[in-house]
Amino acid sequence: MDAIERLAAAVTTLELDATRAAVGEWHVRLPSEARRTFGAVLRGAERTVTLTAFFIRTPDRNREAVFRRLLRRNLDLGDWRFAVDDHGDIYLRAVADGATLDADRLDELLGALVTLMDAAHGPLMELGFEVPPRATDPAAHAAG
Repeated sequence: MDAIERLAAAVTTLELDATRAAVGEWHVRLPSEARRTFGAVLRGAERTVTLTAFFIRTPDRNREAVFRRLLRRNLDLGDWRFAVDDHGDIYLRAVADGATLDADRLDELLGALVTLMDAAHGPLMELGFEVPPRATDPAAHAAG
């Protein structure tokens, strides 16, 4: 079984809220306390599976401090890494071995992504943008 087939089986087994976008590619909606929900793209290739999620757009202020914090955070992360595109938008990315990917491994990767998103989103939004204090408080979403 190749990486694409293993990824397809794992997505099916986990019953993810996923849409197949192309051969070997799924768009997945994940729950989040910080953002309610967010999307991730799962791409199977010959030997690897790449998972990517948009984190935040390029910061309006304190860009150097935001990027410095992300680079320091990368030192302590397991599978996930922060990355910046040509526009300065920030993503989270993980690359998994397609030969060993199964539902448990995919669940572990996606769980770590949700945990990281929830822990890092609010503080980095406050550092990089003029955000009203309640806008990054998950309780504010529940209160209305």
